[in-house]
Amino acid sequence: MNLLPELGFECLTENEDFFMNCLLRYVMENGSVFRGYYGSYIWKNIGSIEMNFHILPGEDSYHLAGFTSHVSGDQVWQLAVADSCQCYDDDECESVLERWVTFTHPLTHEGSIRLYLVNADVVPDFFPNDVIAVQVIAIAQEVTYYADEDAYNQSEPLAQLMGKPVHFASNNVLSILDMSVAVGAIKDVSMRFCTDAKGKPKEFYCVTIATSYGTLEIMHAKERVAEGEEALIRPGGFIKANCMLLGDVAMGKYQRGAIHDQEHLTRLFRSCIECRDFTRITNVLAEDCRYRSRKYEIVAQGKADVFAHLSGIAAKQKEQEMDCRAYPAVVFAIEGNDEGEEASFEFPIGTHCIALSQNEEGNIDAVLFIMLNEDNQICEIRNAGEKEGIYKVKINRGEDPARNDDFAPVRCARSEREWLEVVQACYEQGHFDDIAFYYGMLPDCVLESETPPEVDVDFPIIGREPIYTYLSGRVTYDEHTTECEILDGSRWGHEYALKTDIDSSVHMTVIDVDAEGAIVKISEYQP
Repeated sequence: MNLLPELGFECLTENEDFFMNCLLRYVMENGSVFRGYYGSYIWKNIGSIEMNFHILPGEDSYHLAGFTSHVSGDQVWQLAVADSCQCYDDDECESVLERWVTFTHPLTHEGSIRLYLVNADVVPDFFPNDVIAVQVIAIAQEVTYYADEDAYNQSEPLAQLMGKPVHFASNNVLSILDMSVAVGAIKDVSMRFCTDAKGKPKEFYCVTIATSYGTLEIMHAKERVAEGEEALIRPGGFIKANCMLLGDVAMGKYQRGAIHDQEHLTRLFRSCIECRDFTRITNVLAEDCRYRSRKYEIVAQGKADVFAHLSGIAAKQKEQEMDCRAYPAVVFAIEGNDEGEEASFEFPIGTHCIALSQNEEGNIDAVLFIMLNEDNQICEIRNAGEKEGIYKVKINRGEDPARNDDFAPVRCARSEREWLEVVQACYEQGHFDDIAFYYGMLPDCVLESETPPEVDVDFPIIGREPIYTYLSGRVTYDEHTTECEILDGSRWGHEYALKTDIDSSVHMTVIDVDAEGAIVKISEYQP
């Protein structure tokens, strides 16, 4: 992920000779190393910018697999994993060192932001609702500055919704695919720097805003600022930035890189099972690794055979479209274990393992254990069948405690009579600010009327917003007396019709719905 041009340093990468023979060589000779599970990252800061090269081990050499530009920062967020599904192409193993992950708020589980992870391979697993420390920055492709929030709210809206302008929420960051939009009041402004291809220092902006996830640092080149907006870049000003979010996960316990112990390698193995791709586990399998079946029979012996065995299972699952889930688990009891005999079992209470469920989620079919040699490599994978197994495990299913059955979605599918009841309620309440009614209309919904309107309107009216505007103009709760009644609608070719009397001005309304229960057409007639 090369975002140097967004910071004003395209000069560092536009010349291939300079990039390969100067920048790359400098980082390789002077940089520090983060070890991942499959590859490594060599990084070096040049001023505030971090140059990060992705390195894969080969049989006789190392391979340069990728490059990431990042910016050093002080803002570390705690984020909960929402979605990390990623599969790897056999011909493009370098993608193993790169990852996009969707996160949410760790406490409320609200919001959804998508981050490109720097040093992604140092984390073994991104299981749903895992909370991970991430050093987050935003690098902006486009920025707009405003004098204050009021000026922002007066700017061109994204759209109109029920007569009101729609803007991105203030002091918030929202991801749309891999792009994000950050909007907020400016808390602080500072300058960061890096040297250009000639060794001369050059500055770029760092603007901070508050978000629900934490303070966000937005970086961008000076050249990104539109003419006349420089004076607005100050505390108290306002910013909207189209940006990419980058998060360095070599933080906290991963500050020194990947952790090779029983817990973390078990989590790594789990992620490979879930992704049905065992690329990331290649370099942690011992040469004499073996795979034992439920009956303790060795079904694969040696690193290559074990890898082929695991890959064959994954290929079969893909081919047969088998639903296979792998959950992190831990031994909490041992069947038939007398007090004081725990040491006699290979996997004592507290041992991390993997619970497998096939076809029916939640029905545990088997439990996998890994064993490590003195070099902290996987020397054995043990399949302990759940039915005949003595080990009882506690499973982390990744449930979201904030989500429950109380959630009530907006109901946008109704019958003809039900929609007439909604319209009746809108008239009686004196407004049509009902989100269900608004989105219950198809985008190309039509309103036709034989009733002389109180406002100058051309019929038919097409579209949610124009229809909303027209209907809203019919009612003002404080000024009118409205009476509504649902009657027989056969006169107008419908089962039901809504009679509306607004200060003795009477009209009938019928509604056409499609097979999905959405409003296709609204028709008004004189009685």
